[in-house]
Amino acid sequence: MTLEEMGIISRDWISVEDEDIQVKYRPTSNLCPVGMALGVVIKSVLEERLDTDIEVRMLRGSHFQMDLVNDLLGDRGRYEKALERLRSSGFVNRCRQ
Repeated sequence: MTLEEMGIISRDWISVEDEDIQVKYRPTSNLCPVGMALGVVIKSVLEERLDTDIEVRMLRGSHFQMDLVNDLLGDRGRYEKALERLRSSGFVNRCRQ
């Protein structure tokens, strides 16, 4: 299934203005254990394919750690560290298959 079919991403949650791209996503549940990892992978794949910075945010009220995750996704240094951990664990590659 795609992220759209699973209800994690919707075309309605993507906005593009000039070169600013914002993507919102909703984890599968309020307690989704991979909620942060989903955001990191979404951001990573989009930035790689579009060769530009993408703002990725969790939808308001969609996860109990939404503020924490959005802070991480908005901080390039913390995001890069999280991405490296997910890459070294193989999580990113499994998501891309």
